[in-house]
Amino acid sequence: MSPMPSRPRSPSRAALALLPVFGLAAVAPPQAPSAVVTWLRAADWEELHEKPLPLLLDTGPADIPALVDVMTRGTEPQRMLASYVLGYAGGDAAIDALRTHLGHARPASAMLCLALGARGNAADRADLILALDGVHFAEQVPPVGAAALTLGILRETRAVPALERLAIARSWGSTEAQEALRWIRDGPWTVDGVPAASDEDRIITAALRNGIPDGGHASAYQDDSRGGVWIFDGHAWRFRAGARAGDTPGLSFEVTMNRDHNRAILSVGLAYAPLAGAGYDYLLTRETDGWRVRAAYPTWIS
Repeated sequence: MSPMPSRPRSPSRAALALLPVFGLAAVAPPQAPSAVVTWLRAADWEELHEKPLPLLLDTGPADIPALVDVMTRGTEPQRMLASYVLGYAGGDAAIDALRTHLGHARPASAMLCLALGARGNAADRADLILALDGVHFAEQVPPVGAAALTLGILRETRAVPALERLAIARSWGSTEAQEALRWIRDGPWTVDGVPAASDEDRIITAALRNGIPDGGHASAYQDDSRGGVWIFDGHAWRFRAGARAGDTPGLSFEVTMNRDHNRAILSVGLAYAPLAGAGYDYLLTRETDGWRVRAAYPTWIS
């Protein structure tokens, strides 16, 4: 009778420990791209006008390598959108990526200003001041508007001389420079009549307290979405629910928050006539003392 075959022995712990050295370890399956990366890789020109703001707010450091890949190898609209995503996401990794790839997408320099303002350290503020004397017309999305508004939000008094030069230059960014100077010199403002019962109310209050572009050019603004009128007397904002104003500008707010409800984008719209107005996005973070405006960016004008 033939001998029974011996039972194979299990590998020892020492042998298992050597498996990675010889490339025999199991390879983890690649992670699926995040929602924002999937959207970017399928984006075309139409998406430039319909950015999914919740995706932008929930973009994290793990998405940066894929975003950089889109910035370098994607189509022109995809590269532009990737720079928007990096600017709105902010943070050290996004700022480094934008600095490295400024030449790959036209809005990249403006988005870098947005991200620098959101971080806001001393070196960031110095870079924002330098941006005020940068290119004004050669780029489709010049950085000066975002730089000026953000320096006003930061109340950066060292920027006043550069803001004054830009304010009288009658070039792209002059209006934002004038607003930034007004915010530095006159703000913050008192806000009354807002219930502050929700995050949306508190976010709108934080923006009004900081300052609204062109907010000093009228004494009343109709807000149809909230069903009332904003009254501005030069020192304070007051909301009158249920009121109607006559021939006054319109003011609208739209709040978008991330999943954790600690970052937000407030889209502000000002309308003076059916084909005359402007829009701005405010970036806010939730701090221990409430919502705080970190940066702002001019999004449209008509």
